[in-house]
Amino acid sequence: VVEECLARGARLAGPGEFSKRAFLNGRVDLTQAEAIMELVQARSEVAVGLAGSKLDGLLARRIGELRGLLEGLRAQLCVAVDFPEDEVECLAPAELLQRLNETRQAMLDLAGSYDQARCWRDGALVVLAGQVNAGKSSLMNAILGVNRAIVTEIPGTTRDYLEESVHLDGLPVRLVDTAGLRAAGDEVELLGMERTRELMRRADLVLLVIDADLGPGAEDLDLAAEVPDLVIVANKMDLLAGCPAWFGEEPWKGKVLCPIAAKFGQGVQELLATVRAQVAGGNAPGPDAPVPNLRQHDALQRAARELEAMLGELENGLPYDLLSVRLDTACAVLGEITGEMASEDVLNAVFDRFCIGK
Repeated sequence: VVEECLARGARLAGPGEFSKRAFLNGRVDLTQAEAIMELVQARSEVAVGLAGSKLDGLLARRIGELRGLLEGLRAQLCVAVDFPEDEVECLAPAELLQRLNETRQAMLDLAGSYDQARCWRDGALVVLAGQVNAGKSSLMNAILGVNRAIVTEIPGTTRDYLEESVHLDGLPVRLVDTAGLRAAGDEVELLGMERTRELMRRADLVLLVIDADLGPGAEDLDLAAEVPDLVIVANKMDLLAGCPAWFGEEPWKGKVLCPIAAKFGQGVQELLATVRAQVAGGNAPGPDAPVPNLRQHDALQRAARELEAMLGELENGLPYDLLSVRLDTACAVLGEITGEMASEDVLNAVFDRFCIGK
């Protein structure tokens, strides 16, 4: 049937075609169209709520409020430029400065909600790193509750990374078990260690797993210097009668430290609570929070930079007619977010990420 339809002139739907048609016909704005795909890709209840509020137009209304503030300033600057000799009430530079600062800060606050909500919406990348035989794979299995990673006494058993998804009280996490770090190794193991370091550079949080009985080695010290905000996981505490002396030594002293015995599941739940607190930093954003995605975040930052440049030019005494160019640009950038002034390239970049149809 499909082949016959195609033979008679029909064509297959492209990525995001139905959402794009709804946008082009004025049924939804661009933030709502993007929310459709965000809803499809949601990995948590929080992500579903954020996408739903955006689909209801919450973010578009907030962008409209910000754009309205800029349009009001544009109108007042135009009055000052068009009727310089008339006794028309114009916006004083001091008041303009204040209102620009307030609007710019509002843009930055809205853009900042992207970083605050990103891990709840997209998931956090948490990497297990450390020397060979420190117990990273045992910890991975203890968290998952299944024997996902092979565990042996042979050093270097994990030669590539393993990734699994878990939820920590609603927070989606991509948990990655990596190849152990050590000075020597064959070519395959060295490639695995390089992948480990690449993952650590991208991670939201690194858990440095250390054999508490043997204590940290040279690779652990190097890693602590490279990644200052990591969490120390002291594994195999069941082999010790008390806390080892290295807990109170530099560079471990003062760091977040979680003692566990992964083989028996001891301390694992406390570790997961620490991970959640370190990554999320607090409660999940509510469904009434207007949270931008990365494209929208970048546009808000660009608009804020235009206002920042305008503030500098205002303090340097530039005339209002030249200052208004910055306002024009900032308004146009905000229009890109909702699609009112989006170019064909912007629209293609948005809808090409959609599933076929949608």
